[in-house]
Amino acid sequence: MFRTLPSIYSLLEHSAYQYPEKVCVDDSYRSLTYKELLTRSKALAKGLAHITKIKKGQAVGVVIINSVTFVEVQFSLLCGGHVMVLLDPEIKYKNLLYAIEKADLSAIVTDNMKIAKYLKSQLPLMPVIYSGENKVKCCYFLDELFDFSGNQYRSTITNSNAIASYMFTTGSTGNPKAVVLSHFNVLSAISNIVEFVGYDHNYHELITLPLSHNFGLGHVYCNIAMGGRVSLLPGLSDFQLLFKTLMEKRPNGFPGTPSGYFILAKRFPKKLQQCGSFLRHIVIDSEPLPPELNIEIRTLLPNTRIIVYYGLTEASRSTFIDYSIDAEMYFCKSVGKATPNVEIKIVDNNMCKNQPFEQGRVVIQGNHIMQGYLNDNKLTSEVIKNKWFYTDDIGYLDENGYLFLTGRKSTFINKGGIKIDPREIEETLKKNTDVTNVAVVGLNHLDFGTLIFCVVTLKPDSMLNGNLLKEDCAKNLEKVKIPNEIIILDKIPKSSTGKLLRDELIQEVIRYTKYDGLEVPQLSQ
Repeated sequence: MFRTLPSIYSLLEHSAYQYPEKVCVDDSYRSLTYKELLTRSKALAKGLAHITKIKKGQAVGVVIINSVTFVEVQFSLLCGGHVMVLLDPEIKYKNLLYAIEKADLSAIVTDNMKIAKYLKSQLPLMPVIYSGENKVKCCYFLDELFDFSGNQYRSTITNSNAIASYMFTTGSTGNPKAVVLSHFNVLSAISNIVEFVGYDHNYHELITLPLSHNFGLGHVYCNIAMGGRVSLLPGLSDFQLLFKTLMEKRPNGFPGTPSGYFILAKRFPKKLQQCGSFLRHIVIDSEPLPPELNIEIRTLLPNTRIIVYYGLTEASRSTFIDYSIDAEMYFCKSVGKATPNVEIKIVDNNMCKNQPFEQGRVVIQGNHIMQGYLNDNKLTSEVIKNKWFYTDDIGYLDENGYLFLTGRKSTFINKGGIKIDPREIEETLKKNTDVTNVAVVGLNHLDFGTLIFCVVTLKPDSMLNGNLLKEDCAKNLEKVKIPNEIIILDKIPKSSTGKLLRDELIQEVIRYTKYDGLEVPQLSQ
């Protein structure tokens, strides 16, 4: 559908030609039509090239909350032929500095004044572009970079094999790894999603998911590709604003996570039910939707398509399931069948294909598969073999091709589609001198989705408690990585050689946690 286009930017150009005066994107403060977004993104691309001297092919970081500004900045980078590096708006300084070095960033665009000032103090020669209300000393001011003079700037990407973005995800060495995606990879994923979901120019989605992650950003692209409309909010924290926006704008789509929809269904069932009068579909991300929550949402929204997908940063939206079609209880634990133009198989430890219902490693093939990991050919060759991407997920396919996930090869925790390395949390807690040992595990909850648990041992005279340790985590970790519960025990189960006994650790968590309804994972051998 879109695979023949030269770039992601072409999606905007085509829709601006068809729907110039239609509202393309809005937030709580302003909106832009397709024509306005096209004009402003070209003007900003021109200013970035002429004033900041950022060149085509160079990587530029973006640290901006969900907003119209975010959308026009990232489309200006696409227009200018830059490599986008979209970073969590709540990113910690150490991870920001790592991303700058790893991706060799030529500039950073941010709406966070603290980040702008910090970067100028640490990296005074790096161009920092600030998009907030007040100017920051030694930073470029975004509003002053728009250059509307002369002829319009033309998109510089003519080959879809050019690199579009580096997306950071958890790495096996403890540091985040940068997933390299070409324009063709992204356009292929968008084509697959649009074909399955059925986007058209009448679609209008409210997006609260972070646009720094593929899940949220993909919904922006799908709507713009078809001439739809995107409304943005920076997260789910303000429920009054959320439901006010939903009732006023009446979008027909509202993508979310299992944990987000659990809160809405449990705390605001009547308000969510009212939204059923205009919600045509909701898409829920790669954590499997717990069966009880699945049924509850379908009861509250009987006329709304409930769609769940499975995917990774390296292989976005590889399966889909539509519970308005596959409504039987059997399908509640499935993440669906391979997306159009995608192949999935299950292999054993010898890389041989398994039969239906035989568990093994999930491997994926398709044009949406990443190019590889930035500057890491060794790791790339370990996960991409003969065009197949070897995930860390364990599961099986039934006789009709429905995928069921049962565990993971690695200890990475998948929370809301974001992979988290437990070692980062462990190292943060170990910095407290009262902490003698730490072990972290992620477990699936029947209602809440994935929860993070830390088991900690302390010095005998320590006065620390779980809440104080969570405060330490909040100071040093992004929000999604903060443990849901910290359990203090006398010892952590280990073998005589000091190896962590993961099965016993999980049993200890289940024994002492305040949460009921945890699922015991089936561990890989």
